[in-house]
Order: sequence, then C-alpha cells, then structure tokens
Amino acid sequence: MFLFLFFFSFQRKNNRLSGIVSTEQKYEKPLNLRQNEAVESAVSYVAVIFLHNNFRLSVAKGIFGLIKKHRKRYSCQFQASKIQQQILLLQAGVPLALTPQEQAAIAAYLATSVATTASTTALTTTTDTTTTDTTTTTATTTTTTPYPCSACSPIYDPACQGLNMPSSSMYCLTDSEVPVAYTRGACPTCGVSDACMLSLGCPSGTASRLDTGSGDVNGNSDGSPTFLYCDETSPSWYAVIDSATQPLSNAACRYP
Repeated sequence: MFLFLFFFSFQRKNNRLSGIVSTEQKYEKPLNLRQNEAVESAVSYVAVIFLHNNFRLSVAKGIFGLIKKHRKRYSCQFQASKIQQQILLLQAGVPLALTPQEQAAIAAYLATSVATTASTTALTTTTDTTTTDTTTTTATTTTTTPYPCSACSPIYDPACQGLNMPSSSMYCLTDSEVPVAYTRGACPTCGVSDACMLSLGCPSGTASRLDTGSGDVNGNSDGSPTFLYCDETSPSWYAVIDSATQPLSNAACRYP
C-alpha cells in the first residue's frame, strides 16, 4: 500500500513537471518569432538605408556627370568661338599677341576646318564626266620662198597639175612637189653679173623635160641637176645641158 501511494505521488509530480515544461515550450515559440521579426525588421531597415544611399549616390553621380559634360561642351564652344574671333581679326590684318598655345590652337582649328570642308565637298560634289572624242589633224605647211627675181619670169611650167594628174602615165609635178628654188646673184660661169638661177633636179620617177623651142629635150644625161639661168638685163632663159648652153622657154619634171 505504501509503495502504491509513493508511486502515485511520484507520478503526479512528474506530470506536473511535464506540464510546466510543455507550458514553457508552448510559450517559447512566440518569443522566438518576435525575435526573428525584430531581426528581419532591422535587416530590412539597413537594406532600405543602403539602397536609399546608393540611389542618392547614383543620382548625384549622374547629375555631376551631366554638369561636367555640359560644362566641357560649353567650354569647347567658348574656346572655338574665341579662336574664330582671333582668326577673323588676323585675316582683317589686326596684329595680335598670341601665346604659343593660342597659335597651336588656331593652327589645329584651321587644319580641322580644311579637312572637314574637303570631306564635305567630297561627299556632296557630283562630278559629271564628259567624254570628248578628239580628232587630231596634222596640217602640212609648205613654206614658199619669195620669188627673188624681177625681170626674169619663173621658168618652171605653171600648167603642171601634180603627181598622177591628169593620169598616172601623163603628168608633171608642180613646182612645190619638186621643189623649185630660184636664186639671184652673179653667175661667173655664165658671165652674168645679175642672174636669176635654178638648179633643176627632178624626184625619182620623173626626169627633166626642157623645151628649147623645138620640143622637149632631156636634162643632163648623167641624171644630175640641170643648171638654168636668166640675165636680168635681157630676160632670157638658158639651159646648160651636158656643158652645152641652149635657149629655154619652159622646164618641168615629167613622167618619162
């Protein structure tokens, strides 16, 4: 009986202790929740402050960058305007006391302006190419020596029409085709002090034909030029053919 009562008393006490432990465990969970909520709130606050500060810092950097960019642009514009004014003054002949830095800036500005203008011109200029066919004509100029004689008339036949005219078997060359060259002066072999003279040498394919009054005769038999002369005091022509002097009324280089 005593053992039973002791066991019953011990069991009740054990149950009471279990109830206390379970009660402590029952109220321990809300306390932990509150602690966790406090920690989360503190972390959230710190995160908000960090994000807020970073946002303010980003905004500040952006504003500072814009201000710096605009200040640099306005500074460049002001510098360019100053350089332009200095260039205009120099072009107008106004003497300026420029520092080496200003001189270098003006030179760089002018070089940039020239390069920009050349590039713009190359981009905007349209070139119309016109092909021109050029025909080159070679003109043959014949220089005619003035006739030097006065009383003596030219002895070469003026009726000659030229090579193959009027036909290839009947023609005589013109005086320019030979060519004929008259001279005037003393002729010791002729015994004439004032003579009009001609040495008639005919081109290949033709021969000297001399009209001595009884029809045409040939010139020198060896084919050398035939000497013709006229005395200006008594204007009569003569031909010296193979060392024989004969009167002459006409001369030409004819087809044989």
